[in-house]
Amino acid sequence: MVQVEKEASVDPLDEDDITKLLLQRSVIGLGAFDGTDNAAQMLAFVIYELDQTSMEVLRLTAAPGSIAEAAKEAIMTRLKEKLSHNRRKTLRVSIADMDPSLERYLATGFKEVSRTITLEFTATENQESPTAKEAVA
Repeated sequence: MVQVEKEASVDPLDEDDITKLLLQRSVIGLGAFDGTDNAAQMLAFVIYELDQTSMEVLRLTAAPGSIAEAAKEAIMTRLKEKLSHNRRKTLRVSIADMDPSLERYLATGFKEVSRTITLEFTATENQESPTAKEAVA
């Protein structure tokens, strides 16, 4: 994680910062790797926090390169799949309003809510498997 942070972030977290985040009870880390063996390289990772009704992405970072960007997208898809109409309904990502990834978030179902991009998730009673509500602000 530290290496990916150094390669990809303008303001990278150091090992102590990452450790402090991950030691919190409600914080989870998820990584994407380029293989399954012991020599696999981390392509992207997310650190997110759970509460009773939502998940909030605290850090989402991908190493430089198109494969790592695809891994980052796969991580976001996985987080969306963890949402539920009767438990955690919202996934929040805070980004700067000038962030180049803003348009990508909006195109994938997030909507802007006071400088926070939020994915809203709703399901109807007749719906067996809930789906993300597509909304573009």
